[in-house]
Amino acid sequence: MTAIAEGIVAFELVPEGDTALLPFTAGAHIDVYTPSGHVRQYSLVNDESERHRYIVAVQWDAAGRGGSASMHNLGVGAVLHVGQPRNTFELVRDDVPTVLLAGGIGITPLIAMAHVLLRRGRPFELHYAVRADNRVAFRDFLDRGGDGMACAIYRDDDPPEWRFDAGSLAARIKDGARVYMCGPSGFMDAVSRACASRPDIDLRLERFAAPEPAGPGPEFTVSLARRGLSVPVPAGATILETLRGEGIEPDVSCEQGVCGTCLTTVLEGQIDHRDYFLSAHDHKAGDRMLICVSRGKPGTTLVLDL
Repeated sequence: MTAIAEGIVAFELVPEGDTALLPFTAGAHIDVYTPSGHVRQYSLVNDESERHRYIVAVQWDAAGRGGSASMHNLGVGAVLHVGQPRNTFELVRDDVPTVLLAGGIGITPLIAMAHVLLRRGRPFELHYAVRADNRVAFRDFLDRGGDGMACAIYRDDDPPEWRFDAGSLAARIKDGARVYMCGPSGFMDAVSRACASRPDIDLRLERFAAPEPAGPGPEFTVSLARRGLSVPVPAGATILETLRGEGIEPDVSCEQGVCGTCLTTVLEGQIDHRDYFLSAHDHKAGDRMLICVSRGKPGTTLVLDL
């Protein structure tokens, strides 16, 4: 355990005994079963070429439900259970200009991507916005990035002309660049709006928390094709909650429409997508949904491959 910034601790996780760690790719995360009993998703920040350890960084969240606080209270040598790496934020390995854009603790998946780009000798930009200088994590890594990494750090307490400005940055991004972004919702929304005027930019993002949920939505029906079961999903209830009421426990993790664990194939029906995991293209295809937050259109029936 190493404190790497104010309120942020990095954890080096190694396997017990001869157990081998599963490989991962930059942008991946793991489920961590925290001592508080909550399951949290943390990005892996070390180089994907490493096979002997996972490194995650956890920011203490004063407004959280106890997961981060319990992690910060761990001691060296503590035993944690973790899930296998999953990657919904893949780094594309091509020669397109690359920009890594982070707000606060959103720097974590981008550090793993930076490792890969530096190792491949691919020049890139990294822009990192934080509240204050003592909140800059991975400072040693950022300082030694070398000529291949053009790194800019913006602090809220900097003079106004040096602070992060989404519009100014969006205007400076190279034509046809691919931008990877992670950070708080307000930060990501501001950048997304600024980049809306740059259709040449391929903007890829990962959220670590969902915005406030939409309203509960009217009743609809869900039909489980493999079980031959149809049940109404009442207004104010989710598909997940309804299935649990029937004694069915689908795989699920964040329950915020962010992580993709409960992604389910839809065989028929109209989906009211409410997740932050699938792309706009995926939503339009209408063949998959996250059953923790998304719904069926009012009064219709969704047929799921469950």
